[in-house]
Amino acid sequence: MEGKKNLKRMRWMMILNGIPVTALQWFSIIFWVVKGIWQPFVLWVIVAAVWGTFVSRYYFRHVKYICPECDEIFKPTLWEAFWANHTPTTRKLTCTACGQKGFCVEIWEGEEA
Repeated sequence: MEGKKNLKRMRWMMILNGIPVTALQWFSIIFWVVKGIWQPFVLWVIVAAVWGTFVSRYYFRHVKYICPECDEIFKPTLWEAFWANHTPTTRKLTCTACGQKGFCVEIWEGEEA
């Protein structure tokens, strides 16, 4: 249960940290359209890319996945996990133990099945 609480806390932290970045991006777009000044937009695209990279790396450092076929707990590569189809609690990954590709349940790094 502690792992579920940690995942929920981390997801809320990501959402709450993302709101100001998103709001400032929208402000910069509106500012560009209304005033014709595009430099704030470019700045916030860079800020959003850096923020997104940092948050993604943080997120994937703290989660593992359970294979639906063999119940193996594994950690995919950042690249595979980032680009995989997903729902809020699962991700379509290839198990490192059995090679099965399917929707794997996400768990907190320290949690055991």
